[in-house]
Amino acid sequence: MYSGLLAAYPTAPNVHYDYGAYLYASADFEKALIAFKKELALFPGDVLADIYCGLICLKIGRFTEGFTYANEAVALAPRSCVAQYELGQLLLKTGQPLLAIPHLEIAENLETDISDIEQVHYALLIAYARAGRKADAEREQAIFEKLKKSEKVENKSLSFAHPPEPSDLAGIN
Repeated sequence: MYSGLLAAYPTAPNVHYDYGAYLYASADFEKALIAFKKELALFPGDVLADIYCGLICLKIGRFTEGFTYANEAVALAPRSCVAQYELGQLLLKTGQPLLAIPHLEIAENLETDISDIEQVHYALLIAYARAGRKADAEREQAIFEKLKKSEKVENKSLSFAHPPEPSDLAGIN
């Protein structure tokens, strides 16, 4: 279906974006990244395409590449919880917890526009622990555990949950 749509409307808005979203949902992240990049080449400033590119870079471990998209997403939509979380996660994944914390704290305060708020608290927990802020890490761990138990958070289509790394909680307890 998408091959015909892309052939008929190769420069139409959102065609490559929709294809990328389909590929993302199908976990074909490399092809999805190509589709979102094509959308951005045609329509620079598409914050959702930037967000998806950053999320994909997080998922496939291309953290440095993800900064381009995350920074652009935050610049275009500074009040986007997902954009702030994404930039915070990229900074955290590249060993910069002190730079990650402000973005993750902003995401925490903007939690209403995402479904995976427990992941924001989990990322803050990791960032605080790595920054040596034990009391803050313990607070976030309690919030994270409470959210997981309450099951108040619904799973939505733009999920950015990442599997925990074994070293994430080292040194907290």
